[in-house]
Amino acid sequence: VTPSEKKMLEVYEKQVRAFNDTLLSVDARFEWSELLMDREKYDEAIKILKDANDLEPRGDKLPSAELLDRIRVRLGACYYAKKDYDSALAQLKPVAENEKSPHRGQALYRAAEALLAKNDAAGAVTYLVLIRDRGELQNMPAVSDRAMLRLGHAYAALEKWTESRQACEILLQRYGNSPWVHDARYAMGWASQKAGRFDEAIQFYQAVCNNTSNELAAKAHLQIGLCHLAQKRHGDAISNFLIVPTTFDFPELSATALTEAARASVEDKKIEQAEKLLKKVIKDYPTTPWAKVAQERLEKLPKEPANPPKQ
Repeated sequence: VTPSEKKMLEVYEKQVRAFNDTLLSVDARFEWSELLMDREKYDEAIKILKDANDLEPRGDKLPSAELLDRIRVRLGACYYAKKDYDSALAQLKPVAENEKSPHRGQALYRAAEALLAKNDAAGAVTYLVLIRDRGELQNMPAVSDRAMLRLGHAYAALEKWTESRQACEILLQRYGNSPWVHDARYAMGWASQKAGRFDEAIQFYQAVCNNTSNELAAKAHLQIGLCHLAQKRHGDAISNFLIVPTTFDFPELSATALTEAARASVEDKKIEQAEKLLKKVIKDYPTTPWAKVAQERLEKLPKEPANPPKQ
């Protein structure tokens, strides 16, 4: 904590202690909790927010409904960060279901995230489609675009591949400058791949590879390889698999790609090449789960066909 941040926290604490039962202390608690959340001090933030929510200030003025909804959304975010998804939903659902709340969009999105964390993709869809379909919820900065990506993920979890791709298409159409466009294209590739449309999937993954150089690009190359493998295009599959360990520094993805390249080599009857690849996984990535897989596959490799005797 920097000296200025420490001083700020002390000021908020003094404000609350000196004017504990005033309306101003409710605002002070809310702002204080935000600073604590930034430092991932969620238990402290929850206590302060619950105090703010339960406080009955002296006089005739009570906290506005808008402020109370902000507190509930912030509480929901704290519980979500602590992986207490039921408590998060208890705070978020009343706001999400209140059409008059100015914080409804935030609550809808955060409640959907909590439901996805609980593996309730269908429940998440019921909230996220409201952000998709309601005009007043379609232009929330840093929320509406992310909500469409998560809607795509929710439909994918339900194996509704067309709906998943369409949700991500909406993200690209409405929010072309979103930081999530590459994730959306990757999700569209995944939906097409699962639906068996491999050429279409490859196009989406290739767009990711052409525009990024991060872990998502490494994953996209891996998926392109798997698409080619499904098409029995073994040479193309191996080429894309080998891009991952030679271009990126993500050990588990590299080990995965090499293991899959070995599988493609076996299918292409290149047993010696498969053996080399599997041994490389064991040697270079011994701490990954794929090292054990590689060892098992190495032991089960078929023998290289012997050359026929010369006549």
